[in-house]
Amino acid sequence: MLTTLVGFIGGIILLVAAVVVVADAASGMRVVVDPIGIPTKLKQMGYSEEVAAIRLYDHLQSAYVAAGLGGEYIDILPRRETFDFEIPSTGVGVFRLSNWISETLIGNRIRVSGEFVCMNEACHPNNLDFRLRVRTRSMVQLVTIENNFGAFPDDLLQKAADRALRHISLTAWTAYSLGQGRVGEVRQELQSLLHPESRDLLHALHHLAIITANEGDFEESLLYYDRAARKARATSTIAYASVLNSWGITLYTMGRTEDAITKLKRATLIAPFDEIPSNSLGYVYRMSGHLDAALIQFKRSLKRNPHSPIVLYNLAECMSRAGDEAAASDYFRRAFEADSSFAPAMSGLGALLFKRARQNGEDYTDSIALLERALQVDPDSANAMNTLARVLMAAGKTDEAIALYAKASAVKPRNSATLINWRAALRLTPDYTTAVERVVQSLAVDATLSVAYFHWGEAMALTNQPVNAVEMFIKTLELDPTQTDALNALMALATGEPASAGVRRAVLAYKERLDASGAPGEAIQRIRTHLLGLSQYFEQNPLPKEVTAQADVPATQ
Repeated sequence: MLTTLVGFIGGIILLVAAVVVVADAASGMRVVVDPIGIPTKLKQMGYSEEVAAIRLYDHLQSAYVAAGLGGEYIDILPRRETFDFEIPSTGVGVFRLSNWISETLIGNRIRVSGEFVCMNEACHPNNLDFRLRVRTRSMVQLVTIENNFGAFPDDLLQKAADRALRHISLTAWTAYSLGQGRVGEVRQELQSLLHPESRDLLHALHHLAIITANEGDFEESLLYYDRAARKARATSTIAYASVLNSWGITLYTMGRTEDAITKLKRATLIAPFDEIPSNSLGYVYRMSGHLDAALIQFKRSLKRNPHSPIVLYNLAECMSRAGDEAAASDYFRRAFEADSSFAPAMSGLGALLFKRARQNGEDYTDSIALLERALQVDPDSANAMNTLARVLMAAGKTDEAIALYAKASAVKPRNSATLINWRAALRLTPDYTTAVERVVQSLAVDATLSVAYFHWGEAMALTNQPVNAVEMFIKTLELDPTQTDALNALMALATGEPASAGVRRAVLAYKERLDASGAPGEAIQRIRTHLLGLSQYFEQNPLPKEVTAQADVPATQ
């Protein structure tokens, strides 16, 4: 996913590359990958300068496409693919002439090159460093990729491509790195740019605002937005509108709808021809029940871009909510025609077909086929998974639906609709605890999937294992402090009957760890407040000695 929030579709915040946040150094640039220097011993093994250059080019191009920019703002051209032919009667090569004009008069070319360096006399392929050079008209960046992990040349070139992208386009590198889940690395890089002399200061402030919001630290996020807005206002109206748009979306996710509308209205006023803030404002209106105002915004956006699948999709959702299924179907189909790879349009149309089939007592074949197609196009679409799981539940395929809900929750852990539907499906199974454990095990994910622990805790609570349940809810909150359902469940167990000494010990131990950590953020502070209230409750309501002396039930995990 890139990284600047630009709009909503079907309850999903769209994330795309922030190409309008700040003028990017690579905008309009052509990147040329020159032959790579190769040690003699590596040449003897069949590796050549041209092969290495093509490998670096492939990694660089893949990273740029993965960033979501689609090659629109940068043209990466390996040196070997240049062409030439002579202008008749002159003997001057067309490419040589255009290249000279480009580099001498315009200066819009970036050259990427480098060489492998032997770490020792043996010069084995996994004992090489790589020295990267990124050269523009005004500067040369030299970066040494140290081989501390015994990597082979191709792995070093992949790392070199990553660093080259950072110096070519900070926007693209941010998008690519966040898409790989390297949030900590991006945050550290952006924070290093927070000084007045940085030409990327606006970019850093804007993206740090988005990153901290996505992590649930809204207090810090709003501070970054305020600084970014002040910087953007002095830069350009486009940059300012982009910051206001992201700011408005973040405010909406915080539940501050009126404040979000104010920011988004401001963005549409200062950038009236930009469809992104208009579309975002329309979404907020739609989700807050103001369908007429939403339709006005979306139709304005559609006039500017009649083939925008996002705008067509949002219009379809408005029509669906207004009860006009014929118009909704038409907009969904138009969105799909505008972009055959736009999975949300297929999901929306599939949901409509499901609703119609259920009302008419028909089978769900068409709906299932369309939703499965949406998942073929976008295998990570939590919205399509959730909708298909609902259809499978209605078709009596409970086990398949449970597995799909589990996968959807892994992709988008905070999707409340998926969580509610998943829990409903699990409760239809004969053995709730076994079902949850099987789902958790089948996810094959690391220990960061908070929702899995929450469901497991629910199972423990329903099967009279309060200590284990509280431990699971605490684990959920440690992974995701915004999980209010887990906090509420923990509060209920800690104050409910029968009282448990083990539950109280677990809660107080969690409070002690949290207080000692000094972790910031609104969500953390909310948890601290509740835990303080619990500790006071425990003091005011001490347990009888015989309860305190009871042995805890050992954890079953």
